[in-house]
Amino acid sequence: MKIVLWRRPDDERLAALRAAFPDIEFAWPTEEHPLVEVIADADAYIGWLGPEEFAAARRLRWVQSHSAGVEWLQRVPALVESDVIVTNARGAHADTIAEHLFAMLLYFTRDLGYFNRQKQARQWDRGGGAARLTALKGLTMGIVGLGNIGRAVAQRARAFGMEVVAVDVQPVEAPGVSAVWGPEGLPDLMRRSDVVSICCPLTPETRGMIGADLLALLKPTAYLMIVSRGGIVDEAALLTALKERRLAGAGIDVFETEPLPPESPFWDLDNVIITPHISAASRLTADLLWQIIHENIGRFQRGEPLINVVDKRRGF
Repeated sequence: MKIVLWRRPDDERLAALRAAFPDIEFAWPTEEHPLVEVIADADAYIGWLGPEEFAAARRLRWVQSHSAGVEWLQRVPALVESDVIVTNARGAHADTIAEHLFAMLLYFTRDLGYFNRQKQARQWDRGGGAARLTALKGLTMGIVGLGNIGRAVAQRARAFGMEVVAVDVQPVEAPGVSAVWGPEGLPDLMRRSDVVSICCPLTPETRGMIGADLLALLKPTAYLMIVSRGGIVDEAALLTALKERRLAGAGIDVFETEPLPPESPFWDLDNVIITPHISAASRLTADLLWQIIHENIGRFQRGEPLINVVDKRRGF
């Protein structure tokens, strides 16, 4: 059996793979041997695939995405229509992404940018600074997408004493969430929330879902946090709303075009925090990802059902 990885793991993780699965050949692309060549006789692939690589993979039976999002499937319709199983890494990234979201939110509500500027100016502005600050307790957190990331955000919001409401394509009860609506509840969520967190996957149905009409419903004191995928929020409409101060600010970790071009006007806005699609980055995330990979390799080798199987047509 041969399994191809998207890149060579570090020595520690590679040794662990080989110790756990001594009968499996592990390979990865190099400059001399690109993925389209290495994957030709692979039984499984761990990573993201393009159309050319999938066409070359004559023996492929399983693809393990190293991310929770699988919007890349939209570029490989032949894979979607095939019998090849696709699994994702949902559950590995959620806790760290939720922490990152609250780091951005607290930067705004505690106005840490202002106090950093005061520090640089060597000014102790306790009186004027206090008037700039907001408490989270009693505010409403609106979550778009109540999967693993959304539930992790909800858990932390409740710990801060926030009320939590959510919208999901599959509305189900979740601990600490006072109301969960289907997509038809988006307008109410936008009107009601002090913070709106975009945590849903990017699919054909969610692309451009948050447009100018919904952004116009936000309170002028509201914050928008985008941490799942770019392309769900209409960025042109969001840019206009931010420039016109129709919301208080946005924390954006993901954009439709990445890297964000240097000429993007988002860089110039003082009411935006930008991080480079890094909200999931932590040792915890990496460890959980490799736990999922190990679990599914073992199941695949034994012919058992895999975990985190994706509905390829729905995109999650």
